Amino acid sequence: MKRLLLSALFAATAALGACPDKQIMPLIGEGPEVYKLLEADAPDDPASSPLAAARRLHQSLMQDDAEMVWTLLAAPTRRALDERAATISASGRELIDASTLPGPGGTVRKVRYESIFFGPHVIDLRDGKKTSQTPFGEGRVVLATSQDKTETELVFVREEDGWKLLKTGF
Repeated sequence: MKRLLLSALFAATAALGACPDKQIMPLIGEGPEVYKLLEADAPDDPASSPLAAARRLHQSLMQDDAEMVWTLLAAPTRRALDERAATISASGRELIDASTLPGPGGTVRKVRYESIFFGPHVIDLRDGKKTSQTPFGEGRVVLATSQDKTETELVFVREEDGWKLLKTGF
């Protein structure tokens, strides 16, 4: 019996040794290894350009990814949302998550942040190829075109971790 067990162990070890070496790559998050395995192009990196940040922000809004949306808003934008939310004892992040904005007298209304940030029914985003001076530094313009062909200028500012949407009036 012992001899049979040792023979089986030896056969299994030999069989494993004959297999080609496979590199195991973890499928975690949006890392480049995931796209390599899927043989797909990685999405635009929001840190690379204002247009890439605008595309990722729009995609995050469409997918109700409030965490990513909040990450892609400039500090002054987040601060303005927090101040607006304080009128109903909430945070700006909670407003994004619930798709709401406080109104007069403590009322709350449902909104589409896609429309607030980009304009209604966006069909195209493109680099505006110009800069904009803001109180928060130099910004770059991204143009959002809606179905009715109106264009909205979006200003993105460069922060430590990438390009972020700057909008303070809600």
